[in-house]
Amino acid sequence: MCNRYGYNHPLQRLIEEFSDVGPIRWNGLEPNAPLDQIRPTDRAPIIRAVDGDTTLDMVLWGIVPSTWHGPVKAWTAQLRGNPLTNARSESVSTTSTFRDAYAARRCLVPATNYFKWTVDPERPKGKKLMWRFTVPGQEVFAFPGLWDTPRPPTGR
Repeated sequence: MCNRYGYNHPLQRLIEEFSDVGPIRWNGLEPNAPLDQIRPTDRAPIIRAVDGDTTLDMVLWGIVPSTWHGPVKAWTAQLRGNPLTNARSESVSTTSTFRDAYAARRCLVPATNYFKWTVDPERPKGKKLMWRFTVPGQEVFAFPGLWDTPRPPTGR
């Protein structure tokens, strides 16, 4: 999966689309505008289990592990501004960044499309061409995700 995707339907539709997972609780107060391109650090919808309820929540795209004890900005600064958005299947259960979230905090990340880039030989060096992908016959789909809540920095 790549680092950019989109969700272009009303969030209320997710409650209908994913009703198979059970009743979904949503407070309905989040923005309901189309999210054409969700980039790392943008707010994005996820469907997750919290305290026995299935909820639809808007969260920041990119993980800050619960083992991090500093401010969120310091986490992204050490990554040179690029939050973690991808975990490898062969190491997600053993890598310290993802291990705890993988064991206990999985979610569905709804999408209507995702993007991939290729190098275009006709463009100046370093310029890439963005391709938009959808799932034929399926307006809304979901990919697996992990969520975590960073601990507040010591002294807060």
